[in-house]
Amino acid sequence: MMTPTKRQQQALDIIKARIASDGIAPTLREIATAMGMDRRTSVSNIQQILLRLEERGLIRRRSAQARAIEVVDPFDARLKALVIATLPEIRKAAPAVAGLFDELLAEARERD
Repeated sequence: MMTPTKRQQQALDIIKARIASDGIAPTLREIATAMGMDRRTSVSNIQQILLRLEERGLIRRRSAQARAIEVVDPFDARLKALVIATLPEIRKAAPAVAGLFDELLAEARERD
């Protein structure tokens, strides 16, 4: 996972703070305002920043929903990637443990 740029980190911090204080994610315009962006181009700039954060696995967005930004715990994302990558080898070595991993992955997919 790559480290976010300064602007991406700024947007991520704004999102985390808003969710922590109000329990909801900020709107694109609220993020742009908090970052001091120009009103004419701000929403498209924020969309690009959020897209990059999503590509880096730092946030998750539900399409067609307002305020549908969720911060992803980087540890959880790395752990999930590691489990998925090693699952075939785990299945061969310890089938019972692999079954447990399958259950955990199914639960994680349901949350996604």
